[in-house]
Amino acid sequence: MNTQQLVALKDVLKNKDVQVIFNLGKGGIGYGYIFLTEENLYRSNQYQSRLKKEAFANFESLDKELSYSKLYLEEKETPLEAINQILSFWCHEPTKEVNVSEVKTDEEAVEELLSTNAPYLFYVL
Repeated sequence: MNTQQLVALKDVLKNKDVQVIFNLGKGGIGYGYIFLTEENLYRSNQYQSRLKKEAFANFESLDKELSYSKLYLEEKETPLEAINQILSFWCHEPTKEVNVSEVKTDEEAVEELLSTNAPYLFYVL
């Protein structure tokens, strides 16, 4: 049973990070996230790495894998600008609209991404 729900981007970013995973093919997954800073800017963090789905089993394993990755970050004035920064980093066209899924675990988000063969998935926990 799919428990995900779509949530509004601006509403989410007030109190949660929006995470994004990318389907890099052959089981590889790219990762980044966006959050609202104390200065009311939207920071996009992208990790230059090709993760395996097992890295998303729990926070500790994901954190460990990301510690080996190079982090790129940039601050933007709007959530959509931050989203498009991450899309650009992973060589995707900019978007005007974003669907954010609400899932229970990172692992659930990865399963959704890989089962639909979508190029990327934005989500919150």
